[in-house]
Amino acid sequence: KQWYQRRVGGTIDLNRYSSYGYDQRLEVFGPLGMLHCENSRPTTLVHHTDTGSTQNPLFYSFPSHYDKAFRNELLYFVEVVRGRVALDITEKMTRAVSKVVDACKESTKSGLPVRLQWNDEELPEY
Repeated sequence: KQWYQRRVGGTIDLNRYSSYGYDQRLEVFGPLGMLHCENSRPTTLVHHTDTGSTQNPLFYSFPSHYDKAFRNELLYFVEVVRGRVALDITEKMTRAVSKVVDACKESTKSGLPVRLQWNDEELPEY
């Protein structure tokens, strides 16, 4: 079924250059509830007073937001290059991502949804 027939909607907002930091949010709504992913911050501390609330600003950039993940990926890359671990990413995975990106570009140009067709040889195994 199409997403609108199941009454499910989703929005992803991403702004790498906002004045208040690296803004990245996700919301998915459906008949059984909602998923919501808020922006992360350096700390979860919020100061509340009778005049309002204050908290740390958002991370200011992609590297600051994903510092730990970037370090982990870099360490993993070094281990792959040294032959200590196998590469987790396959050619099929890379081709599948490229197919999705191409569909997104086509949809952006046409302003219409693009239906992806997959055959068994194209689907990566996870």
